Amino acid sequence: MTKSVQGLRRLSEIVAPDPTVPGRIVVLDCAALLPFEVRRVYWIHGMHRGEQRGGHAHRSLTQAVVAMAGRVSFEMDDSFSRTTHLLERPNQYLIVPPDHWRDFTALEPNSTQLVLASAPYEEADYIRDYDDFLKYRGRG
Repeated sequence: MTKSVQGLRRLSEIVAPDPTVPGRIVVLDCAALLPFEVRRVYWIHGMHRGEQRGGHAHRSLTQAVVAMAGRVSFEMDDSFSRTTHLLERPNQYLIVPPDHWRDFTALEPNSTQLVLASAPYEEADYIRDYDDFLKYRGRG
């Protein structure tokens, strides 16, 4: 069963009341905002403009992707439709449910994405061939 994708979501930002204090704090309250318990955290960094990552789906893993730096075009495909989301601010995140093929492309150098995952790494959860993904979804 495909879980729906709701698109980009916004995180709360805290700005210091004193305008001379630099920076902002972005808050991701995992228990309140994520539809899963975070079991693993990793980040992808050092990508150059035009570089692509992803190229796989997960059978059961759910993820939240946060744009920490740069801009990334994030495409998801549930075998029926493809959506594209622009991650470009550190207060944006995207929920990536299981059963969705994902591809993403760095639109700026040094783009960095933080990924919060619902489970530890398990190779058996990956579908790395698009034709196999379509068969898995009953579309191939």
